[in-house]
Amino acid sequence: MKFNATVHVFRKHDVLNPEEPQTLQALHKLGFKNMESIKMGKVFCVTVESSDGVQAEGEVYNACHRLLVNMVTDTFHIEQIKPAT
Repeated sequence: MKFNATVHVFRKHDVLNPEEPQTLQALHKLGFKNMESIKMGKVFCVTVESSDGVQAEGEVYNACHRLLVNMVTDTFHIEQIKPAT
């Protein structure tokens, strides 16, 4: 059975992402003065073949730890594992 998962990856709070203040400044210059902060990251949409959702989540978790996420600088959240349609 196929499962879809969405993984959100962001920098840890104590790790600076130099693009964030520059992007916020550009938004202000474009007239978006009410924007107070911005957090930028990556999103991975993964389809995995697995016998059940728990095993599929384990596969995605392992892929994050081994390749998709730099565990020194980043944190991640697996949003949802659901059967593919």
